[in-house]
Order: sequence, then C-alpha cells, then structure tokens
Amino acid sequence: LARALAAQGSSVLIMDEPTSALDGHTEAFVHRTFRELAAEHLVVVISHRPATLMCCDRVLVLAEGVVAQQGSWEEVAHRFGSV
Repeated sequence: LARALAAQGSSVLIMDEPTSALDGHTEAFVHRTFRELAAEHLVVVISHRPATLMCCDRVLVLAEGVVAQQGSWEEVAHRFGSV
C-alpha cells in the first residue's frame, strides 16, 4: 500500500496503525518498506506497537492532544520506563 501511494507522487504518507493486524513476517516487511520510503518521502506512522515505533527516526508521544515527549524510540521509551 505504501509503495503504491509513493508511486502516485505523494511526498507525505500518513499510516494509522499500519501493522496492527499483521503477522511478524509481514510486519517486518512493512518496517523495511517504511525505511526505504523515508529516503524520499515524509512517512508519518501512528501506532501503539513498540516494534513499529522502533523503526521511526523520531517518536512523538501525545497526551490530551499535546506533545508530551519526543525523541528517538530509545529516548522516549527510557523516559517512560519501557526499556
């Protein structure tokens, strides 16, 4: 899906919970695809899944509609005690 959208000339891809119903193998494929697309596109991924957030360059944590934390996955997870 992301490749198809990128091929249509979109410079920004917004994906909401893109891996929520995928098996581990397919989820890994999607993560690799996001990394490839990020070289030429802005890819915004909305997710609650740590495995999906780990492949992101920057993670924003929203609380009541406000950015509460931001940084790499490692930085944000450490602040929340998840690592």
